[in-house]
Amino acid sequence: MSKNSVTNSAISLEGSTHVEGFSVPEMTELLAHHFGDGIVYLPAGEEQNSLYSVAVENTLINEEGYLTRKGRIFLARNSDDLY
Repeated sequence: MSKNSVTNSAISLEGSTHVEGFSVPEMTELLAHHFGDGIVYLPAGEEQNSLYSVAVENTLINEEGYLTRKGRIFLARNSDDLY
């Protein structure tokens, strides 16, 4: 399995690579849209999309839109993929 591929299984904190067809860089970019209050904000003009739903399903973002502990760990481990 490549580093940037996603499987249908839940995201593992141990070297997770992807989620339901979305690459790590895509998921990392979504999670990076959080601010000090912890809510993940979508860029202006974007509606909630399937990537956001996958993040919620995999508990990276909770039902209220806050980045979870698991989401923060995922973001910290994969933030290098953004640059």
